[in-house]
Amino acid sequence: MAINPYRLALQVRNYAYALAKHARGGFRVTPPAEIERRFAICQRCPSSKFTGSGCAECGCVIDNQPSAFRNKLAMATERCPLGHWGEVDSPQRPKLTVGMAVYDDFDGAYFTLRALDLYHPHLRGQVEWLVVDNHPVFNEPGQPETCSTRLQTLCRNVPGARYESLAEPVGTSAPRDAVFRLARGDVVICVDSHVLLAPGALDKTLRWLDDWPDFDGLFQGPLIYDDNEVSTHMDRVWSDQMLGTWGCDDRYSGPEGPVFPIDMQGLGLFGCRREHWLGFNPRFREFGGEEGYLQDKYRHHGRQVLCLPWLAWAHRFNDGLPRYPSSPRERIKNYLRGRIELRQEIDDIFEHFFGGDTPRYHPSEWPGILQEVQAEHTTAELIAP
Repeated sequence: MAINPYRLALQVRNYAYALAKHARGGFRVTPPAEIERRFAICQRCPSSKFTGSGCAECGCVIDNQPSAFRNKLAMATERCPLGHWGEVDSPQRPKLTVGMAVYDDFDGAYFTLRALDLYHPHLRGQVEWLVVDNHPVFNEPGQPETCSTRLQTLCRNVPGARYESLAEPVGTSAPRDAVFRLARGDVVICVDSHVLLAPGALDKTLRWLDDWPDFDGLFQGPLIYDDNEVSTHMDRVWSDQMLGTWGCDDRYSGPEGPVFPIDMQGLGLFGCRREHWLGFNPRFREFGGEEGYLQDKYRHHGRQVLCLPWLAWAHRFNDGLPRYPSSPRERIKNYLRGRIELRQEIDDIFEHFFGGDTPRYHPSEWPGILQEVQAEHTTAELIAP
């Protein structure tokens, strides 16, 4: 059988990392019963990564033997890169998942993930940090490490962190949706990969949800700018080919103020109980169209959308880094897809992109775009009840 040079390089690198961690941990060996438990989990791996002799995710050799120098399961300092050892056959689930979708943004993800771990160490064991890579590209041996390779290594080293990849479809909606589908926590908060949370924000959110066990809606928080100005929501106004302009509600009086409903807000941070996640429209592609749509979807199902004033977040803007693919045509189609799903009017979409004395795009393009979106849907989806 031919040797895969990439797989061999991955094995060598991961073994070196594991051995160094094993040494720092005093060469502690996993008890035999725990080795057997881990091995049983690996044999029926929920992610189908067991090859019969090792793990396809990390490349490590795994068996039920007690020798730590040839069996990852016997190293007490090692963890499953996908987090399965602590979840399968275990009554313990994390109370909270904080997840992020990443697209070629290692620096943003690094500081977000490290800040979450460093500033909330008391939540270890109650929370998992989840990274969903929407552009998984791995380097060949001898080549510079890609964003994906570095993200994998980061998640392997940060306690409670887990790396998952989603190559298709590409866009802001699909990997955010995957955060909720892949989360193990009862509560899920999705953040952008370049967002920082205010001190105590997670603790107070969990306490608030404990006090409101029947809450089945969507919660968000205020955006805090670099100059400490605040945006609690977005006003439903079109601007620069996007629906929504930042605003601050008069009811906001700081992090100790009351919770209040909002119409819409940017999706740099949003969350709900995992069982109450309603999902994004699976037809959404590329960038845009989610703000307003997601909040309307919850209200369409009779659920609330609330601003939790203590759940404050800072967002890195205008960094000049690569972005998700973003074409105006696909963005317009996303807005139309959402409106068709929720049985809403579309006149304002036409007016913003194609109307007025100086339309952004020629009105002759509108019928073709509308026809493309309608062709994606069944007759029942297009006709309101």
